[in-house]
Amino acid sequence: MSGRAHPPWRFPLLLLLLFTLSAIVRVGWIAHQQHSFARQALAQHHPHRAIIHFARSIRAWLPLVPNPSRQEMADLLRAIEQQQPKLALEGWRRLRGALLATRNLFGQPNRDLLIEANRHIAHLAAITDEQHKMTPEAIARELSRLLAEYPKDVNRFWGVMQFLLLLAWVGLGCRLIWCWPERTARGRLLLFTAAFASWLGWLGALYLAG
Repeated sequence: MSGRAHPPWRFPLLLLLLFTLSAIVRVGWIAHQQHSFARQALAQHHPHRAIIHFARSIRAWLPLVPNPSRQEMADLLRAIEQQQPKLALEGWRRLRGALLATRNLFGQPNRDLLIEANRHIAHLAAITDEQHKMTPEAIARELSRLLAEYPKDVNRFWGVMQFLLLLAWVGLGCRLIWCWPERTARGRLLLFTAAFASWLGWLGALYLAG
C-alpha cells in the first residue's frame, strides 16, 4: 500500500517558510551583535567606531522589535556635537541613512528622530563649511529644504505587489528546482518563464514602490 502523496507545493512552501524564519533570526542577531560592538567601542573611547556599529544595528530593522541603538546613537551625537562637530555631522548622516533604510509599507519609523537628524545635519554642515561660498544661515536653510523633501512615503499598492511577486518568484523557483526531474521540457520552460516574469515584476514593483 503506497503512502499518501504530498501536494506538489508543500516542499516549496516549507522551504520558503524556513528561509523567512532564518532571515528573521539572522537580522535580529545582526542588530544585537552590532549594538554590543557599539557599546564596547564606547567603553574603549572610540566614538567613530561606535557610530558605525550603531548605524549597522539600526539598519537591521525588524517590525515590533525595539532597538536601543537609535536612541543611544542620537544621545552620543548630541554629546559630541560641541567638541567634535565634523564627527557629529558624519554620525547624523549615518543615522539618517540608517533610518531611511527602515522605511516600509507602514511609513517611516522614528520620523521625529529623522527630522531631528535633518536639522542637525543642516546646522553642522553650515558651521563646518570650509569653502565659505555661502553664509552659514543660507547653507542651513538650503539643506533643511532639501532634506525635508525626502523621503516620500512608500506607495502601498506597489509595496504589496512587491511582496506578493517576491513570494511568487521564490516559490516558483523552488518548485522548478524540486520538480525538475518530473517535468517535461515544456513544463520546465513554463515554470522557468513564470518564475522569470515574477522576478522582473518584483523588480518593477520595487522601483515603483519608491
